[in-house]
Amino acid sequence: MESVGRVSRRSENGRLFREALRSPDPDAVILHLASLVEKDGANYDFKIGCGGLMDIRFVVKYLQLQHGIEGRRTRFGISGLVEAGHLDPDEGRVLVRGAGFLFHLEALQRLLAESPVTRLPRDPSRCAVTARLMGLDPGDALLDHYRIETSAIRQIDRHIFYC
Repeated sequence: MESVGRVSRRSENGRLFREALRSPDPDAVILHLASLVEKDGANYDFKIGCGGLMDIRFVVKYLQLQHGIEGRRTRFGISGLVEAGHLDPDEGRVLVRGAGFLFHLEALQRLLAESPVTRLPRDPSRCAVTARLMGLDPGDALLDHYRIETSAIRQIDRHIFYC
């Protein structure tokens, strides 16, 4: 599934976001952007993939803008939204847990590759070292955990934008 982050990057230097700012109904434009997201179950891009870090940031920033809540850091933004009653506490916990998992995964992949990496290999055997460093069994455990976390994040994304 392609994330809103990837769609926004390809949107001719933010043309769609500028349109959202000028639109009398920015929610409709945001929903249009979200509708451009397509499912790709084999996408293991933890930065801009489905349920990835950009999806978390997009949900948080959208809710902050919608409710006039300031905040720069994602985790603090989630806490502020929960405290103000604009984000369900269970959804807040899922987003914090998912962000922690994905940030940890990103840091480990970066250290292991010695360069920026945003995608997990699709072959579980190539994830063995990362899995062990994250306290998971080598093999499918890391990819399974990744799918669980990103699916939960994506459900929140769908709840926010499609309800």
